[in-house]
Amino acid sequence: MEQLANNPVTTLNGAINNSTTTVVVTDASTFSTSGNFTIKIGTELLKVTSVSSNTFTASRGQEGTTAASHADLDAVSQVVSKRVIDQLYLEMCQVGGYSSRPSTARANSLYYANDIDLAWRSDGTNWSLFKPTYVPYANRLNTSGWTSLNFGSSVWTEINGVLCAEMAIETQVRGKYHSLPTAPFNAYVCLGSPPYNQATEEAGIMLYDSGTGKLKVIGRYSFDNGQNAAVSNWTTTSSFSSHVAAVQLVPGQYTYFRFQDDNTNWNYYASLDGSTWIKYYTETRNTFLTPNAIGLCHFRDTSIMSIGKVYENFYAYWEV
Repeated sequence: MEQLANNPVTTLNGAINNSTTTVVVTDASTFSTSGNFTIKIGTELLKVTSVSSNTFTASRGQEGTTAASHADLDAVSQVVSKRVIDQLYLEMCQVGGYSSRPSTARANSLYYANDIDLAWRSDGTNWSLFKPTYVPYANRLNTSGWTSLNFGSSVWTEINGVLCAEMAIETQVRGKYHSLPTAPFNAYVCLGSPPYNQATEEAGIMLYDSGTGKLKVIGRYSFDNGQNAAVSNWTTTSSFSSHVAAVQLVPGQYTYFRFQDDNTNWNYYASLDGSTWIKYYTETRNTFLTPNAIGLCHFRDTSIMSIGKVYENFYAYWEV
């Protein structure tokens, strides 16, 4: 990443020949404190790759210029060259594999994955998914180290940052979980749209009490492809207790759910775009169960009828 600064100018502190890569200057305080950036001495362009106090480590004779000897007190300035501009364009809009996305980037930089249909925008610190649609900090889906719950014959696979849950003909809650964060906190999930299926299907965020085996499922409840924002209680992974909320959603390609523990109540939100949230239910915290874990889950009820397997894609999950 090319580092930039305003009006950085100094002089050489000692002469250098045409092969010197350690360049000592009189005062580097107006320059960037780390590489990479481009400086000009005479007609030569040098690429600075590291900075230590008033000493630059540099590659000589850049961009078609010729490495030359320079005298003590010759002027040294940072310049924005053609290479710098070209590099900035490449940094602001990058294309590559999902796993090759850089950990940091300039604010408003874009990254398009060429091995999965996803794209991100950076705020300078975190990446946020904007394709398929906006998901803040969408790089946070990572269930490594989570505990599997009642997997049965289901198969959960993380592929290029998307968690795919494959459910066969079964009637129990399957999931993954980790320790519950300290309240207050919010947990978010982005779900893909399920295929049409003649069965009841539910997926989303799971609260879990490992002591009693009770669960609370917060997310999308579908029946014959009708979709609702729901909250349901389960006595065990195979014993449904009750729906405490079910609000009809307009079916969309993606659906977002937010669980909020504000240290007094549990609040449940749904969104179709990941930015406009509607609170569809609230209840006193620890209603029905006192959870010690949170995670993701998937359920399908095939007691009526079903056709084949059902796949649920979790595009993002994050906690703040």
